Amino acid sequence: MQETEIRQVVQAQIIECLNRFYAIETGLWGGPLDALIVRTIITGKIEGRFYDLSSLSMTLGLPLSTTHRKILELEASGFLERVRSGRSTHLVPTRRSCVELDKSFEEMVSTLQRLYRGGPGLGEDRRGSASRERL
Repeated sequence: MQETEIRQVVQAQIIECLNRFYAIETGLWGGPLDALIVRTIITGKIEGRFYDLSSLSMTLGLPLSTTHRKILELEASGFLERVRSGRSTHLVPTRRSCVELDKSFEEMVSTLQRLYRGGPGLGEDRRGSASRERL
């Protein structure tokens, strides 16, 4: 395979991976904006960076009123909750959100493994045997 062909195959596989993750997320938490908000809050929790309404609004480039409305919806759906910490209130994923994410984890890992192993079209020739070309 030539470099341009390899690049196209890799781009297609990355897009497929992103689309699968997008489908998983929207299946878990609702629409695209809901998924973006929950994903951002979960990532922040993992990294030890907690968001309040205004910091989440600034991070996502959303109007504060939109952020507030979406957070109320996600709280009502049981995906997010507010936690007081001293004088501040930050947003955290609920246990339900974490359990749902854990359930989808194997599918996400499988998608990544297929992408990095090459899957059909990359690292295999037309007969399915491994080619000598690698990225």
